[in-house]
Amino acid sequence: MGRPVTTVESAAQDREATQGVRRRDRSTLAKGGALNLVGMGLYGALNFGLIVIVTRRLGATGAGAFIEAIGVFNILTKTALLGADTGLLRFVPQLRASHQPEHLGQVFRTALWPVVILGSLAGLLVFALAHPLADLISTRGGTAQLETYLRVMAPFIPAGAAYLVLESGARSLGTMVPSLMVERIARPFLQPAAFLLVVSAGLGSVAVGLSWAAPTGLALVPMAVWVVVLVRRARGVDRAAAGVELSPSPTVESSDLVRQFWRFSVPRAFGGMFQVLVIWLDAILIGALASTREAGIYGATTRWLIIGSFASIAIMQAIGPQISYVLARREQARAKHLFEVSTSWQILVAFPPYITVMVFAPVLLKAFGTGFESGRSTLLILGFANLFAAACGSVEVVLLMTGRSTLNLIDSAISLAVNIGLNVLLVPSMGITGAAIAWAASLFVSNAVPMIQVWTSTGLHPYGRIWGHAFVIGAAVAAAEGVAALLFGQTLAGLLAGVALASGTLVASLTYFRDELEIADLLAAVRRRQARPQTGEAEMGLTP
Repeated sequence: MGRPVTTVESAAQDREATQGVRRRDRSTLAKGGALNLVGMGLYGALNFGLIVIVTRRLGATGAGAFIEAIGVFNILTKTALLGADTGLLRFVPQLRASHQPEHLGQVFRTALWPVVILGSLAGLLVFALAHPLADLISTRGGTAQLETYLRVMAPFIPAGAAYLVLESGARSLGTMVPSLMVERIARPFLQPAAFLLVVSAGLGSVAVGLSWAAPTGLALVPMAVWVVVLVRRARGVDRAAAGVELSPSPTVESSDLVRQFWRFSVPRAFGGMFQVLVIWLDAILIGALASTREAGIYGATTRWLIIGSFASIAIMQAIGPQISYVLARREQARAKHLFEVSTSWQILVAFPPYITVMVFAPVLLKAFGTGFESGRSTLLILGFANLFAAACGSVEVVLLMTGRSTLNLIDSAISLAVNIGLNVLLVPSMGITGAAIAWAASLFVSNAVPMIQVWTSTGLHPYGRIWGHAFVIGAAVAAAEGVAALLFGQTLAGLLAGVALASGTLVASLTYFRDELEIADLLAAVRRRQARPQTGEAEMGLTP
C-alpha cells in the first residue's frame, strides 16, 4: 500500500483539478467563440455591405420601405419560433449530459412541426393583408414598394422559421461550423450579390424582394442535411462513450419530453417575440409616425452598431450550450467562472467597435451617401446603451439556462413596453433621436433587470478581477480614440489614426494583462482549431 494522502496534498490536488476544468472550459468557450467571432465578422460585413448598396441604389425612402419589410419578416419569423430555438439549446445538451441521446431525434421533431405550421399561417396573413399593412406603417412615400416587398417575402416566413430552429439545433449539438458556413457566409453573401445583380439589371420591386428572401429558402436545405448528420453522429459518439448499445429513436413521442420542452419554450416564445419587436419596431414606428424616409435613415444608421453587437452575439452563442451543460451538473462555481470569463471577453471584442462608431460617427455615416447626417445622435445614444449591455455579458442566456424562461418573458415584456411607450411619446416630436432614446432605455431594462434576478436567485454574476481588467482596457481604448479625434478631427485620417491608436492600446494591454485576463486559450483558438475529439462529452465541446 502507498502512503496515505495528506489533507494538504488532497487540497492541492483539488485545486489542480479545478484549474484543469477551468482551463478546459475556457478552451471550449474560446474555440466556439473564436470560430463564431470570425463568422459574425463576415456576417456583419456582408450585411453592412447590403445596407450600403440598398441606401445608395434606392435612396433613403426606398431603403426605408425595404428595411420595414425586413422588420415585419423578422418579427413574424421570430414569433413563429415559439421559443423552440432556445428550447433546443437547453434540452439537447441536457439529454446528452444525462446519457439519453436516443431522444435527440424526437426533440428535434417536437421543435420543428409547430414552428412550420405557425410560420405558414403568418405567411398567409401577410400575403393577404399586405396592402392595409403597408398603408399603416409607411408615411410620405414608399407604400407601393413596401406592399410588394411584403407579398414577395411572405411565402418565405415558414422556411425562415424552420431554418432558425435548425441553426440553433446545430449549435446545441456542440459545433459552430454549420452556423459559420451557411448562416454567416453563404446566406449573407447571396443576399447582397443577388440584390446588386437585380438592381443592375433594372428589375423591379418583386425581384428586389426575392433577392433578399430567396437565399433563406435555399439555405434551409444544407442546414437541414447538416443537422440530420450531426444528430446521427451524436448518437453514435455517445453510444461509443457509454460502451452500451442505445435503443433506436422512438417512433411515438414521449409526452413527458414534449410537455417539458414546451413548458420551457412557450414563455420563451413571447420573450423572443418581445425582443425582436424591440429591435425592429423602432424603424416600423418611425415609418408610421414620422416618415418612411426617416425609417430608412434610422435603419441604415444603426447598422454601424452591428459590428459590436455581432461580436457580443458570437460569445453569447458559444456560451449557451456550455453553461446549460455545467448547470445541469450543478457546478455553480464553474458556471460563475464561465460567466465572468465570457463577459470579460465580450467587453474586449465589443467595446472597441462601439467606441469607434461613437467617436467617428460623422465620418462613418458618409458611407450611406447624402442625407444620413442626422443619424449622429442615434449612434451616440445607442453606443452608450450597447456598452452597458456588453458589460453585463450573456446575462439573458444565463437566466434562460437556469430554467427561468418565465422571468425572461416578464423582463422582455417590460422592455417592450418601455420601448413602445417612449417611441409613441418621443418619435412624433424628436424623430429618430426619440427612437434611439426608446431603444437605449429598453436595452438598459433588458440587461439590468435580468442581472439582478440572476444574481439574487442563483448567486451568479460576471463581476470580479477578470471583468475589472477588461473594463479598464475598454476605457483605455476609448481614451485613445478620443485623442485621435482631437488631433485629426472628424476626417478619414482621424478615423484611421483612431483605429490604429486604439488597436495598439488594445494589443499592448492584452499582452501586459495576458495572465490576469486568462486569454491564452482564446488566442490559441484563434491561431488554430484543436484536433476533433472522438468521444463523449469532448465531442460535444462539453468537458467535465
